[in-house]
Amino acid sequence: MDKNVAAYFAGILDGNGSIVVKRRLDPTTIYEYALCVSICNKSEMLMKFLVDAIGGSYKFWVKTGKDESRGSYVWTMGNKKILPILEECLPFSKTKKKHVDLAIQYINTLGAGNIPLTPEVLELRGAKYIR
Repeated sequence: MDKNVAAYFAGILDGNGSIVVKRRLDPTTIYEYALCVSICNKSEMLMKFLVDAIGGSYKFWVKTGKDESRGSYVWTMGNKKILPILEECLPFSKTKKKHVDLAIQYINTLGAGNIPLTPEVLELRGAKYIR
């Protein structure tokens, strides 16, 4: 990725972005974790730029019961796909530098599919989730 794009993405993520690790309990009583990076903004042009320059996808979102003019666009990308982008934007990140670093650590615990995870990795994921 171009350094200018990485710096621009870091700034957008710092100002309008979120990095979330979601946890849910599956039917076999095992926690599943999923990382999601999202950016919320009123500009569809920004969303198209992010998709063209970085990838991911976006949608228009309106809070239930609200006027459509109050809606926003939400760009998202998650898990392994976002890793190279986060690594490149880390040096430019200011307010979310710690979050970006934790997300990189989390992604590095992901296996190659449905393989059992070690207790250490599960503990690390839980620690990243709690923060």
